[in-house]
Amino acid sequence: AVAIVVESVAMELVRVAAGVYAPKADLDGWPEVAYRVRVVAAAQRFQAVVSHASAAAVHGLPLGGADLSAIHLIRPGKGGFRTDGDRTRHAGIIDPLWVTTVDGVRVTTVARTVVDLARSQPVKTAVAAMDNALFRRLCAPEDIRRAMTSIYRHRGAPLARSAAELADGRAES
Repeated sequence: AVAIVVESVAMELVRVAAGVYAPKADLDGWPEVAYRVRVVAAAQRFQAVVSHASAAAVHGLPLGGADLSAIHLIRPGKGGFRTDGDRTRHAGIIDPLWVTTVDGVRVTTVARTVVDLARSQPVKTAVAAMDNALFRRLCAPEDIRRAMTSIYRHRGAPLARSAAELADGRAES
């Protein structure tokens, strides 16, 4: 940690990524908040699309029960993934239809994000995120169905289909 003084106010900074620091006070509290700060810092360093749980954090979706140890990025390439430290780089070509920008960060769309989340996280985590996205009208059920078609041969696709069947925007979860 590093301490700095801004306009006579002492502030403790914490390293969240190489060359990136954030106020310690911003990282206290919910793990999802600290995770989002780490994701945004990584997105600034790497030219990739943020995906999976990392994109859910950027979109502000609930992540209770999710594994927040890795930052997920999609990089150009063929199949598979590679983990380097706290980054998981998923290889593949993602259609621009499934990419958007939130707060200056290139992320998968909400529909694609919840589908990827359902492929890689516990079903309760995925259903809560889908319910929330539908309730807040960040995407529609048709958007999720279309996103399902983009991952039908990917690892975890059956899990995503199961979660989508349970999702209900009226649940307010």
